[in-house]
Amino acid sequence: MKKRVFLLAFTLVFAILVIANGPAVPKLAEPVMITTAGQSAGAAMMKVLFTKSNIKDFVFEKLVTADEIEGYETLVIVAGASSKGLGAAGIDFDGETQRVTALIEAAKKQGMKVVVAQIEGAARRGTSSDQLFSLFVPMSDWVIIVRDADSDGFFTNLCEEHGIPLTIVEKSIEVSAQLNAVFE
Repeated sequence: MKKRVFLLAFTLVFAILVIANGPAVPKLAEPVMITTAGQSAGAAMMKVLFTKSNIKDFVFEKLVTADEIEGYETLVIVAGASSKGLGAAGIDFDGETQRVTALIEAAKKQGMKVVVAQIEGAARRGTSSDQLFSLFVPMSDWVIIVRDADSDGFFTNLCEEHGIPLTIVEKSIEVSAQLNAVFE
């Protein structure tokens, strides 16, 4: 009887730990292509965070296309819709959505890992940004966000629903340390 209780208790503790920790964050490799979905300033911020990290083989291209990613191992997409940024890039929301969808599909076909990031916080949430996340998070291998972007549980629920590992940091500056931890 004691053996059964112990086994049941062990199984319960193990299940709680697995559920609490969620899916494992994948190991990522260089070279890395960083781009934006929505043309917000977050992608330029991510370039700075990569510069501060130990990852040195990366390129930042705002409008990279599916035929320009051959040879890369990881695709980092920093999402957040900006009407000003889209206008300056000469692309509309639908065109941006099509570009990034084709980009992710090509990356997956090539065996690349796809990371979706939201590092601008609550200021970069809204209907258009949430549409981007709803489309691209399910296609990703890892999602990293700042905590105040998830005050309503949007990212937590989306990642849980699709079995995508989610890392939440307090401030965007902490992303560099997370990158160092996942790149081989």
